[in-house]
Amino acid sequence: MGVPSSVTDPGIAFPFGALTERPGPFQVEAFDYEGSPAVVVWSDVAQGGMAYRPLADTGDAVTLRATATGLEDDESGSQWTVDGRAVSGPMEGARLVAIEQTYTAYWGAWAAFHPTTRLSL
Repeated sequence: MGVPSSVTDPGIAFPFGALTERPGPFQVEAFDYEGSPAVVVWSDVAQGGMAYRPLADTGDAVTLRATATGLEDDESGSQWTVDGRAVSGPMEGARLVAIEQTYTAYWGAWAAFHPTTRLSL
């Protein structure tokens, strides 16, 4: 998964293999994007992920952590899906603020267009 920043910033990539190799079926990886906090969330079951600001559309900040069954925020204990929806708990119905520039791509194709991308993990 790649997150490009700007013409002068090559962006950052999170290899699926590295996320899958980590313990547990879900992952949360914090990083900095355009000078502000961001997170990548990953599901082994879905074999997919997404990048978000650690912020709900309600304006509430959330600190996500991976559990054995999904994603949970530290502030309210709400359960979140990889597609950024709170499905239970006090924040049920809220959505995480997505980083719209996130792309899911094969590394070879991504690197051809963004050869200076930084690899994370």
